[in-house]
Amino acid sequence: MRLYQLALEQGITIGPGYMFSITDSYRNFIRLNYSSPWSPEIEQAVITVGKLAAACMR
Repeated sequence: MRLYQLALEQGITIGPGYMFSITDSYRNFIRLNYSSPWSPEIEQAVITVGKLAAACMR
């Protein structure tokens, strides 16, 4: 949930994995969705999520 909150603060919405399972199997996963053609903005958002995830692991 920390990654979700940090991403949300950056204007990026991700789906915590547990939302897509009836078990706790995916608590350490996220779901990335986008419904637009690939763009520099989407690429930057993915890079940002990666950096935030790395920061959460420290």
